[in-house]
Amino acid sequence: GWHTAPWAGLALVIFILVTGMVILIDQQHQREIGRSQENARHELQLLSSIVTNELQSNNYQGIDSLLREWGEHDPDTIEVRLVTASGFALGHYQRSVRIHAPHTFETKIPLRYSYRGEAMLSIRMDMQPAYQHRDLLAIQLTAVIALIGVLLGLVVRSLLHRQREAALQREGDILRERALELDRANTALRDEIEQRQRAEMQLYDAKERAEVTLHSIGDAVIAADAGGRIEFLNPMAEKLTGWAGAEARGRPLAEIFCIVNEQTRDPLENPVERVLRDGRTGGLAEHTLLIARDGGETA
Repeated sequence: GWHTAPWAGLALVIFILVTGMVILIDQQHQREIGRSQENARHELQLLSSIVTNELQSNNYQGIDSLLREWGEHDPDTIEVRLVTASGFALGHYQRSVRIHAPHTFETKIPLRYSYRGEAMLSIRMDMQPAYQHRDLLAIQLTAVIALIGVLLGLVVRSLLHRQREAALQREGDILRERALELDRANTALRDEIEQRQRAEMQLYDAKERAEVTLHSIGDAVIAADAGGRIEFLNPMAEKLTGWAGAEARGRPLAEIFCIVNEQTRDPLENPVERVLRDGRTGGLAEHTLLIARDGGETA
C-alpha cells in the first residue's frame, strides 16, 4: 500500500483547493451582483428624483426624451419606462439588443398634480458584466486545476515508470499484431472491392449491350414490372404505340398497349396479367389489333 498514500494525499489536496476556489468564486460573484444591484438602485433613485421634478413642473412632454437620454447614456440599461397605475405610458425607452442576464428595478412616483394617482418607474438592466467576471474566475480555476493535473501526471509517471514501460511494451506487441490483422483485412477488402467493380463493369457492359440490341432490332419491345407498369419501350414500340418512352414509363400497360379484336372491336385481355396469373409465356389471339395513341391501327 505504499503507492496508494501519495494518491490519497494528492486527491485530498486537489479536493481542498477546488472546494476553496469554488467557494471563493461564488462569494466574489455574489459581491459583484450585489454591487451591480446597488449601483442600479442608486441610478433608479436619481432618475426618480429627476422624473418627479419634471412631473411636478407638469413637463409631461419631456419625460419620454428624458428616459431615452438616460437609457442611451448607460450601455447596461436595456429598458426604462414610466407607467401610470391605469396602464398609461408616460415615457418608454428600450434598447434593441440581446439580453443575457436581465434584472428589473422598480419604484413608485406620486402624481400629485394628476388624476392618475401614481406611476411606476422601472429600469431593466443587463447583469452580464457581473456574470462575465464569474466566468473569468471560473477560467482561472480551470487553469489552476489543469496545472495541478499536469503536476499529478508527472508524479504518477515518476512513481509508475517501470510498470508503464512494461505495459507499453505489451500494448506495442498487441498493436503490431492488430496492425497486421488490419493489413490483411484491408487487402481482402481491396480484393473484394476490385471484384465487385469488375462485376459491376461487366453488368453495366451487358446492360448497355442489351439496350443497344433492343434499340436496334426491328421488333417492338415493351418491358413491364411485376405490377404491369411500363419500364421500357424501344423505338419500334414507341412508333407502333405512339407513346414516347419517357411519357409511358410508370403507366399501366393496358393504357399504352391497347389491343382489341379486329373483327368485333372488343377489348382483349392484357397479356401481362395473364402471364402473372398463369406463370408461363403467353401469346396474342388471332385477329388482334393494336390501337395507337393517335388512333392509328396495326394488325
